[in-house]
Amino acid sequence: MVTFDITISNQGDLDAANVTISDYIPAGFSLADADWTSVSASQASLAVPGIIAAGATMTVQITLQYDAIVSSAVNFAEISAATDANGNPVTDVDSTPDSTNGNDAGGNPESPSDDSINGDGSGTSGDSVAATDEDDHDPALIPLVTPGFDLALSKVLAAPAPTAVAVGDLVTFDITISNQGDLDAANVTISDYIPAGFSLADADWTSVSCFAGFFSCSRYYRSRCYYDRTNHFAI
Repeated sequence: MVTFDITISNQGDLDAANVTISDYIPAGFSLADADWTSVSASQASLAVPGIIAAGATMTVQITLQYDAIVSSAVNFAEISAATDANGNPVTDVDSTPDSTNGNDAGGNPESPSDDSINGDGSGTSGDSVAATDEDDHDPALIPLVTPGFDLALSKVLAAPAPTAVAVGDLVTFDITISNQGDLDAANVTISDYIPAGFSLADADWTSVSCFAGFFSCSRYYRSRCYYDRTNHFAI
């Protein structure tokens, strides 16, 4: 879950009411906040309660859930509507409230126009100039963990481990595969290299070569060897 603070600043001389905020949910995320209304998979809306007095600020929060791996994500929010305290329509002197993402000046993440609240709205959409940023729209860059794939393997004698192996004995091993990464693993194949003097004695495994000692597995956790007098390879 990722929670954002959205701060609305009333920089005018009139109290503000009926303020509506639109949040534009990036790909890979979904709304996870009961206080907000889902407009679509990529947009949510919030009717800000009460009055924001002239010169005052109000902070609201939104929580999103990270559902699918993406390479980057930016969450934008903007003021979509507002009236005066009597419900009358008003004109903002340096921005135009709407619910269309991408038509506002400035708003380049991690640039001077990010978090700027004193721009005059005369710039270009996506630029970095704080002085010309449209100040009713702002981005938040979401830091993402780069997913990694990491499998590890360990092999030990299965309990109870023999103290010594005689010719003709069966020897069983436990093979443990650990997924230490951020991604699920599938279609895992294990190769076991059988030492001289042993042969495969496990129906769950497939013999690839008697001489190369290479086998693929259908069961990932246990293998069995047979120790004989010949130089067969086995697992």
